[in-house]
Amino acid sequence: SSGINAEYGLQIHEFKQFGEYLEKWPPEICGQKALINYLVGVVKEVKNTHPDYVYLFKCLALLYEYNEDYINSLFLYIKLDCDRAFDLIGRYNLFHSLEGDDR
Repeated sequence: SSGINAEYGLQIHEFKQFGEYLEKWPPEICGQKALINYLVGVVKEVKNTHPDYVYLFKCLALLYEYNEDYINSLFLYIKLDCDRAFDLIGRYNLFHSLEGDDR
């Protein structure tokens, strides 16, 4: 449904702007597990069916990165074909993470 309005009150079309805020805000104020859990729930509901799902996935990848969950962040960036994946691989030596995982 495109009218997702849960605890944080974000509509699916608002994730682009939300992602822009996430990139500007200090990681310590937005790396909250509750927000990640909320976004994971939204991802399960929306999947790839909405045109703005890319922004939702980018938000989730960034939050995973802020929480030092580099593997989940990496796989989302790869799924999005985002150059940031290469940065994560090099910065956190994640080459081993790419072997044999077919997410």
